[in-house]
Amino acid sequence: MTFPPIIENILPGSGEYEFHDEKSRKFWRVEPVKDVEPFANYRITWGRIGTEGQSQEVPRATAAKRIREKVTKGYELVKGYAEDVRKREQTEAKARVEEKRKNKLEQTTFLEELFKIS
Repeated sequence: MTFPPIIENILPGSGEYEFHDEKSRKFWRVEPVKDVEPFANYRITWGRIGTEGQSQEVPRATAAKRIREKVTKGYELVKGYAEDVRKREQTEAKARVEEKRKNKLEQTTFLEELFKIS
């Protein structure tokens, strides 16, 4: 079962983070789990950049706490989940509006041809 993304309910700070220093290059990702109640659980994935890393599913409150911890340690957000969803929803909305405009234009052209008086 999947649920439609709702920007307002996505945990602020969800996305992919990176940490770089002299000794390491690590990533840390937090994203909503879509197979359960929307935005109740989050999957956290972490590891060295270039690897698949490890994953763990946690409740929303735990994910929020861990986001704060990672930002405090110096991890930087490189790709936000909410921004990706917002862009996709805007693109889909524009496509729906364009499709409606195209259909209306086709209907108008059809009616003009149908009632054309010669």
